[in-house]
Amino acid sequence: MQNDSGNTWIKSKIDSDKPKAVFILVHGLNNQAKLMYPFADAIAAEGYNVYVPVLDGHANDYAKFKVIEKEDWLCNIKSAYEIALAEAERLNCPLAYIGFSLGGLLGALAKSEGYMPKVEKLILLAPALEMTFFSGLIRPLLRFNLQFGIPSRAPGAYRAHSYMPVKAYRTLFELKEQLDRGVLEKLNIPTLLFIDKKDELVSFKKLMKFISLHQLSNWNVKILLSKNNRGIHHMIADPYYAGDHNWRLMVDETCKFFNNC
Repeated sequence: MQNDSGNTWIKSKIDSDKPKAVFILVHGLNNQAKLMYPFADAIAAEGYNVYVPVLDGHANDYAKFKVIEKEDWLCNIKSAYEIALAEAERLNCPLAYIGFSLGGLLGALAKSEGYMPKVEKLILLAPALEMTFFSGLIRPLLRFNLQFGIPSRAPGAYRAHSYMPVKAYRTLFELKEQLDRGVLEKLNIPTLLFIDKKDELVSFKKLMKFISLHQLSNWNVKILLSKNNRGIHHMIADPYYAGDHNWRLMVDETCKFFNNC
């Protein structure tokens, strides 16, 4: 069920009127929201209702992408939270958040700053909480024209735009800096994190240091097999690039993780 903004409800295949929980499921940078549909379908098959919002700049609105601000994306998360919370309260069931890459960063920031008080658990897929050296090479470009576009390396099937405006990268780094300046006590809730050690964009080592530094004792990290990725380690939200073993692990562990609450 899709509305005019492109946001989608994917209902439980078992009984949408009595789901085990409601999930907010958020895509990554320069990804179309449909990237998340396979994961949403897999979860819905296990008895969950899933809301998949579209972040500003990721539909047919490249002009917006070129001037995107962090407040725009945080507003998207707040709106998605309010819609999903209303559904969870109507159906008297728990609420959780799943985010891939940028979506993971936005979820962590929103939870740490108190925007999602009723979210009980987080599931993070390769969250953009710590960047690799390769990702950091983009930083020098932030000094130049912020509407300058860089060819996107995202797989074409899920790519929102062929070019990534430097402004969007700058906004990503601003979100990360905002998270680092905050107090992360509210972020220490039951959290399941999936990561490939060979991720090209998210640094596994820095991510583990982040968890240790902020004493996120309720976070559980699941390391994926690097050999099942078809050459792209970051795109674990897609079953083709994740590989059969990793995909089944993520779906099974997500459902088990929430059922154990």
